Amino acid sequence: MIEVFIDESVRGDRYIICATQVSQRYLAGTRKEVRSLLRSGQRRIHFNKEEDRYRRSFLTAFAEMEVSSVIYVVRHTDFQVARTAILQKVVSEVKKDRVARFVFESRSRQDAHDRLDLQRAQRACRLPPLSYAHLPGYDEPLLWIPDAVAWAWGKGDEWRRQVEKLGLVDRVEKVEVP
Repeated sequence: MIEVFIDESVRGDRYIICATQVSQRYLAGTRKEVRSLLRSGQRRIHFNKEEDRYRRSFLTAFAEMEVSSVIYVVRHTDFQVARTAILQKVVSEVKKDRVARFVFESRSRQDAHDRLDLQRAQRACRLPPLSYAHLPGYDEPLLWIPDAVAWAWGKGDEWRRQVEKLGLVDRVEKVEVP
């Protein structure tokens, strides 16, 4: 069984979600490894606020961990519509994977939309109830990985090349808004 950690990045009219998968047998060890990357006085890793030298070292460290990520991209100016379309796609792929739980970074107003989107997608795919949680970013170190991968892939150029070279992105899915 796996857990899927989800975070997003917005670049112009592109809404990007990174879904990072971690086997349940590696959860505790991977959390410990990720947390060990924090510098003194740092509460969490948030790629938007990091210096490039730290970004590079974090990505290299993440690439050595037992994780895999999928990037989902929608071109749309209404990011709620884009997020809904991506979550429907992510849930439809649950049939192929054995997902024990989805974990999202909590964003107070966004959490209720996510719950509705997940319930609708679950019914549409005829799946049993899905387990999911919305957690503060500083509470769940495994959310720092999709934050980093989504940021780097969305930034493009050298950053996208780096995540691809390091093998941090298994595939990229372009999602259409219905």
